[in-house]
Amino acid sequence: MPTSLRAVMNYLRTYCNLIRKAERRGYNKRNTKKLGIYVEGHHVFPRSLYGQTADGNKRIVYLTAREHYIVHSLLEKAFIKRYGEKNPKTIKMTHAFWKMNHHKSGNKEYYCNSRLYEGLKIRVGNAVGDRCRGIKPKKEHVEKMQKTKFVYEYLITDPNGVEYTTESLKSFCLEHNLHGPTMCYVCNGKRNHYKGWTVKITNTIRPNLVMTDEQKKLLRKARLRTYYFLSPENNIIKVEDIDEHCKDFELSKRQMQRLARFEVEQHRGWRRAE
Repeated sequence: MPTSLRAVMNYLRTYCNLIRKAERRGYNKRNTKKLGIYVEGHHVFPRSLYGQTADGNKRIVYLTAREHYIVHSLLEKAFIKRYGEKNPKTIKMTHAFWKMNHHKSGNKEYYCNSRLYEGLKIRVGNAVGDRCRGIKPKKEHVEKMQKTKFVYEYLITDPNGVEYTTESLKSFCLEHNLHGPTMCYVCNGKRNHYKGWTVKITNTIRPNLVMTDEQKKLLRKARLRTYYFLSPENNIIKVEDIDEHCKDFELSKRQMQRLARFEVEQHRGWRRAE
């Protein structure tokens, strides 16, 4: 499209025309399934700005995957034109359009090209950078991250068979003029050695978060809930630990958890007591 036409294009009008066309077409999940057409529900008024369906935002239109991609592109461009790239509303539309490019699965066939992707990537980077740039983490947050950080003990062997132990692979590599990233490849099993050096993790330490077996049992006990099930013999059984109950009766833990949430009616004759 020429630059002069792009400059005067009314993105919001194009968006509304596309929505009206889809509404007149009358697609829904039932008739499109019979026709073998893949469609996606789209809120005419974006949920991130106007709330969920439960809040009254119930105008939903069913679009093809390509149409869904295009309307999100039009929404983002319309908001950029009206509010500018830095406006919180525009940033929400940018993130929504970004997800259209990065959350693909199943039969979704979104339209994308290099120009759309490049411009979108730049706008997302600017939005994230403006929100985080220049903000220093608080001291208490840094201390919390340091306390919860994993610490590894490394066993390093040089070409002559001499073994070293260290908790900082980076410092060890600097002291012995070794390439740190390549030594990480050796540690992760992606390389057999680096100039005859080998490295492996011998122990994992997590400071201040290592619980004893008794503490683990108490924590697990505090999270347990009591359920009542009907056995295949129609006896009411009180269950305080689904894991142990499944082991005793050779039941599927996942299915019993679904039964406890009333997601299934029965599992091997066991039912949830009302």
